Amino acid sequence: MNHSILPRILAALLLALTATAASASTSIAYDFFVDGIYYYINSDFKSVRVTCKDNNYNSYSGDVIIPSQVTYNNTSYDVTSVGSEAFRYCTSLTSVTIGNSVTEIGGKAFYNSGLTSVTIPNSVTSIGESAFAYCYCLTSVTIPNSVTSIGSNAFQGCSHLVSVDIPDNVRSIGSYAFAGCSRLTSASTSVLSSYLFDECNNLTSVTLGSSIKRISDFAFCGLKKLNSVNIPEGVTIIGKQAFAGCTSISTVTIPNSVNTIGDYAFGWCPSLEIITVESGNSTFDSRNGCNAIIESATNTLITGCKNTIIPETISSIGSGAFCDCYRLTSVTIPESVTTIGDQAFDGCSGLTSLIIPNSVTTINNYAFLDCSGLTSIVIGTSVKKIGIHAFSGCTSLTSVIIPPSVTSIGDEAFSGCSNLKKSAYPETLKNPFTKGIAVAYPSDGVILEDGSIYNADKTTLFFVPLDVDEFEIQNTVTTIGNNAFRSCNKLSSIFIPALVSKVGDSAFSGCSLLIKAAYPETIANPFSSGVSAIAYPVNALIAEDGVIYNSTKTKIIYVPQRLTEITIPSTVTEIGESAFAKCISFNTIVIPDNVKKNWVKGF
Repeated sequence: MNHSILPRILAALLLALTATAASASTSIAYDFFVDGIYYYINSDFKSVRVTCKDNNYNSYSGDVIIPSQVTYNNTSYDVTSVGSEAFRYCTSLTSVTIGNSVTEIGGKAFYNSGLTSVTIPNSVTSIGESAFAYCYCLTSVTIPNSVTSIGSNAFQGCSHLVSVDIPDNVRSIGSYAFAGCSRLTSASTSVLSSYLFDECNNLTSVTLGSSIKRISDFAFCGLKKLNSVNIPEGVTIIGKQAFAGCTSISTVTIPNSVNTIGDYAFGWCPSLEIITVESGNSTFDSRNGCNAIIESATNTLITGCKNTIIPETISSIGSGAFCDCYRLTSVTIPESVTTIGDQAFDGCSGLTSLIIPNSVTTINNYAFLDCSGLTSIVIGTSVKKIGIHAFSGCTSLTSVIIPPSVTSIGDEAFSGCSNLKKSAYPETLKNPFTKGIAVAYPSDGVILEDGSIYNADKTTLFFVPLDVDEFEIQNTVTTIGNNAFRSCNKLSSIFIPALVSKVGDSAFSGCSLLIKAAYPETIANPFSSGVSAIAYPVNALIAEDGVIYNSTKTKIIYVPQRLTEITIPSTVTEIGESAFAKCISFNTIVIPDNVKKNWVKGF
């Protein structure tokens, strides 16, 4: 052994033993103290790291200069690192100048200190986890080109930082490295991680270096003011929810190099207006200038915006494709689409009406969640599955018809649809509605026509849409089902054909505007006392305009409330009681001379 080195090793060992013994009672965390700085000798006995006095921290204040080399007991040591927690909680610390022999800044080295400025030398290669976290007074930091690694949460909570440039030499950066830097407005980087700028609520632009290959999962998630990010050529992967919730982004261009886009990568971006996939991309496209990202191999639309026109070649609308696109006011789903994905239109509160074409077989979970402006929907007759919460929170819906093709409806599919008044569903299913009247109908052999539901031969009328103001019951109908016209509160008059022999319970309940009706005298009056209801003989003559005469056409029995004019035939000698009742749209009526003088009872 070189005898000149032996005394230094022994001295270091003695210091270490002394510090260890002392730490049991005083928690001393250093080997020696020189010029106001505490040092710990590294295992090579040639270098030291800056440390703190004890685990009470708060060992430093004011301006601190860390030298490149320190001498103690005639032995010189290179200062190679700022140790973990060395300046932690040093709230009176204002500035630190780090010597150019330091290569590492340890975890939580300056955690929650009063640091306002720091000079990091070009020798530093690694900045540890939470190294500068919650240095609330730090207004600027220059990361030198020598740095290759930045740990998780390294600058988290540095709320006075306004800009940061991450050098191209940085090859790894931990998640949340700059999270909570609430005054940060711009940044540049060639490396990314999850939630790198989380809660940087004033960040408006990020410049990505040309060497970037991957945009990490959640990289820019939730940055509401971020309006400018240029995805460079060379990026191959855009991770899941990478830009989710970036509510100010209006334009996205996908370069040719991108071959993977994660779920909801651009979800909850309501300001998106222009979406372009470069024409040379072999995985994705925006065919026909549709303002959308389409996965070419599967014809799945994975991202849309308020200006999207869904191409007729699309087979699936992907999960979250239009989620929170509340500026979307109308959408045409083409007949090529078979599947509507989870949360596809979640939060599209600007939609007012929707037609789901007959090609669609599956409406997945939360597909139209919180589409609060939706007043009407038509669900296609090929749909088999409606997922959980599929239409939950559609507070403006008043009526829904579940077609007989549906065999599965998820839990709470229509929960929170607080304005539902009238709906229909196949009787093989459990009633999915919690509000309004729900009419169950047979699932086999039914006909859906203009929102009305009949059995196969149209002899039974099960359901009539809520919003009809006029309705003609077909002459084939013999039975009107329970609740069939219930709550049709725009309907003012109705004529029941002579073949009808049965009218179900509450068939016309809640028809608040119904004031006039006619029904065959062979059945009981199905109307409430407020309706001018006229019973007519089954052998009556019915004119094309709906006027009912007796068999010899000498008596007018009933005049529809909707008529605005009438020519009374010369054969008529009698006007039945209340025949013209509630006919408020006539200006004049010419009564022939041969009509009996008691015609006034007809009004």
